[in-house]
Amino acid sequence: MIRSIDEITDETADPERRTYTSALGWIAAAIGVTIYAVLCAIVWHRTGAESWEWRIMSAAERHPLWGAGKWQSLFDPTPFALIAITIAGVALWDRRPRLAFSGIAGCVIAAVAAEHLFKPFVERRQPYHWSPWFPDHHRGFVTFPSAHVTAAAACAMFAWFVLSRYTRLALFVFVVPAAVAWAMVALELHYPADTVAGFILGVLTVCAAVLGTYRVFGRDVVTTVERPSGRDPLGSS
Repeated sequence: MIRSIDEITDETADPERRTYTSALGWIAAAIGVTIYAVLCAIVWHRTGAESWEWRIMSAAERHPLWGAGKWQSLFDPTPFALIAITIAGVALWDRRPRLAFSGIAGCVIAAVAAEHLFKPFVERRQPYHWSPWFPDHHRGFVTFPSAHVTAAAACAMFAWFVLSRYTRLALFVFVVPAAVAWAMVALELHYPADTVAGFILGVLTVCAAVLGTYRVFGRDVVTTVERPSGRDPLGSS
């Protein structure tokens, strides 16, 4: 029995279902790109929060995530690299080298693009203001998109590719970038639009890296031993 990483790249799946799944994937990607582009246009060279963001920021301030600072530090450069390498190691252990290398490449590309491409390009700035979290921290830095949320979403997408073959609970990995996003808003380090954009960028970049690699080089094929049916194939009495 041959099993693929997911239905999108399963060449043995029912053609109609595979086409339907692929179409849904393209639609979801198009929606994500559109939302990202709209957010870029809204916050282009802006300073401070938009009116619709204030309600979310107020809620995050009233209900900060426990250990918000730890969620932030979890996706600083060094821990982020270690998390991505660990996920790649699991993929290699599962004999899926193309997934391992394309996934970790997608994570790195997403984080670098967020920090060194989109932030200086969009140039949304946070004005200086006093914060109980960082009372001595002068802040006037660019914020869009959140590199921490981008890194968390990229790792979550990578982990989903690795784990979805084994359990439907793999979707719960996306709780992590959601928690990081809420923490970043609660810590007054990012605006809600920054975190939404980071989530989209991380997910789409890893998807593009993994599925693009499969399209060019073919998918990883993992063989497993098929379970016996429990009946004697010779029909003994």
